[in-house]
Amino acid sequence: LDADEYLVPDIKELVTFLSDKSSKKFKRATVIIRNHFSKTMDDTYTDFNAPRMCRMDTGTRYTGIIHENFDQPVTIDEFYIFANTVFNHDGYARITPEHKIKKEKRNLELLQKELEAEPDNLKVILQCLESATSDTEKRRYYTKYAINKLQNATPNDKYWNSSAPCLAKQIAVYLNFDCDPYQESWYNWVFKTFPDLENTTIDTNYIYTKYLFGKGNYNECIKSGKEYLEAFSKREHKNNIAT
Repeated sequence: LDADEYLVPDIKELVTFLSDKSSKKFKRATVIIRNHFSKTMDDTYTDFNAPRMCRMDTGTRYTGIIHENFDQPVTIDEFYIFANTVFNHDGYARITPEHKIKKEKRNLELLQKELEAEPDNLKVILQCLESATSDTEKRRYYTKYAINKLQNATPNDKYWNSSAPCLAKQIAVYLNFDCDPYQESWYNWVFKTFPDLENTTIDTNYIYTKYLFGKGNYNECIKSGKEYLEAFSKREHKNNIAT
């Protein structure tokens, strides 16, 4: 955990998991990181699943200059996904726009050194892309770089399962933001390469729906929107069952 993250009081799910011997079959577990955007912590927030737990006896350790992550890939079956174990993160609630830009610049300088050593590392490429938000020139550079590296990667890549779907979604975000004419081809590639993952059926599909609306292609927009809502409902239903 970082210093600006803290566990919510409701830890029943976490206690149950750690008390159950059958949990030992899982090598990794994700918790919910809840990003708050105001100091009162009562505003809207965003959630995402973050791999923050691992079995130490597998030899897994954290690696990376910043945004440290686990160094060994695992399969989907070896992941346990917590539905209600939440860590509040108030770092974004305390950062000013000026500080955000300064932090992104610092992060990108560190990540560039790591990328020079491993130019095909999808995890580092994703982190570079995420840290280039405020710099238009670098954002566009890393978007093109990421497209090239991801389309030439294979499912045997070390970070394919953990980083490739997120990278594909982040590329879609930036292509849409910059109104890049290539984005239509990118959506088609993502839907073909990661057809069943939530990063595609929910996140990328949402971006694609907005793109179709902006193009005035309302029939396809409605179709895409329905697919997005169906995928979102399935995830909510799955979370309710877990609850």
